[in-house]
Amino acid sequence: EYENIIDRIVEMTENKSIESMKKITDKKGKKKKVNKYMLHLVIHLMVDSFVHLVTHEPDEKKALANIKKVFKMTMHNWTDTVLD
Repeated sequence: EYENIIDRIVEMTENKSIESMKKITDKKGKKKKVNKYMLHLVIHLMVDSFVHLVTHEPDEKKALANIKKVFKMTMHNWTDTVLD
């Protein structure tokens, strides 16, 4: 049931992110395209970071505090990274 779960989560997130990024660029009238390779890489980094926190941090409060930092880190300059 959980075989390849990380890849399935990444794929699902990637598909939704591509839709969202296209809406953002269309709304802003920008002619930028989604760099699918970089999007995939950034999403993998984010998911892997969350999995690492869940599997390696026994203290729930520390994990929650660090998840916020990881999310902030991965979202910083998101559009600069995944749009060409």
